[in-house]
Amino acid sequence: MLNKNTRIKVRNRSAANVGYSIPDLGNLHRSFTANEVKEVSFEELQKLTYQPGGSYILQHYLVIENQEAREEILGEVELE
Repeated sequence: MLNKNTRIKVRNRSAANVGYSIPDLGNLHRSFTANEVKEVSFEELQKLTYQPGGSYILQHYLVIENQEAREEILGEVELE
């Protein structure tokens, strides 16, 4: 299990902007431009899955570039 503060690279795989908000993290709002890569905490990714549409965003628009984190968050090992 990864530490909640572990930084994970996440890439926007789409040609559009992607964004999300997480109220549990001080009303955090994060936006990704097309193909942008950002480092976010493992905790942020976990909390994103609790938000409406959060899992969909992670499955269809963003790529978690850390295999261990991807397995824990999505239960998948495949990287597109």
